[in-house]
Amino acid sequence: MLENLMEQRADSELQTRIRMRAYELYEARGRIDGLDQEDWFHAEREIFGDLNHPAEITALRNGTKPLS
Repeated sequence: MLENLMEQRADSELQTRIRMRAYELYEARGRIDGLDQEDWFHAEREIFGDLNHPAEITALRNGTKPLS
């Protein structure tokens, strides 16, 4: 149960990061409507691209910080 709760929290934090980046892309484009899906997918690629190593993804999902 605790593991499931931690996974939900990490997923929520990840969704928040993606949402914030997608909004930044929207603003940078001059707030032109109609490209929300493109912004979301672009933001996902950027965020997941920042997670270059499987250990980083696992750490995020476990709610811990990856080793540097």
